[in-house]
Amino acid sequence: MRLVVILNGLPKKVKRFVVWNQQLSNYHQVEVITTTRSGQAEEFACSASLLNPDAILAAGGDGTLNQVVNGIMQSGNTSVPVGIIPLGTGNDFARFAGIGSPQQLIKAIRAGAKPTDIGSVTGTGADGSSLTRYFINVSSLGMGPDVVRRLEKDSRSLGPSLTYLSATLRSFFNYRPELITSTTPEGKWSGRIRALAVANGRSFRSEEHTSELQSHLNL
Repeated sequence: MRLVVILNGLPKKVKRFVVWNQQLSNYHQVEVITTTRSGQAEEFACSASLLNPDAILAAGGDGTLNQVVNGIMQSGNTSVPVGIIPLGTGNDFARFAGIGSPQQLIKAIRAGAKPTDIGSVTGTGADGSSLTRYFINVSSLGMGPDVVRRLEKDSRSLGPSLTYLSATLRSFFNYRPELITSTTPEGKWSGRIRALAVANGRSFRSEEHTSELQSHLNL
């Protein structure tokens, strides 16, 4: 099989990827494309999907997976299977898919692709135009995106954990619940909320994937 791996270029992730690459290369033809800047995984996934590889693997965290999914959806060639090499902090969707080691990934590839739902959100982009983004794990409104906005402005001099905690606490005490209306086939609900999550997976945490969406939409 011909596998295209889109690797998050952060040094820690590149280092962790070595073992995965060694194992995969024993069984498959592996082409690795490493990102050098934010958002590049999406561009690479869009281009790679048009070449019809047997699968595209997102090597990174949930944010990298989100970019790869969006790139494939934008290409129009949505029949390309997507795989995960979990190198991030949360790795929520990888846990949901049962992939935590090279051996589990190789086993999943041998078993063949399985269909999954994809969510989409349409909103207003920073330039005022309509924009649609896709998610495979979760999309959230409210405090989650607010925490991300604060993180984007922070220097992170306290380190990732303390910086995230600080942003979360500031959001908790300063964020004001917003009025929303939710309509589903089961009914309609309106009220003020602190947070709303629409999930395809079973769990989500950290800013890594809370807002791949928020970085592109003004919600």
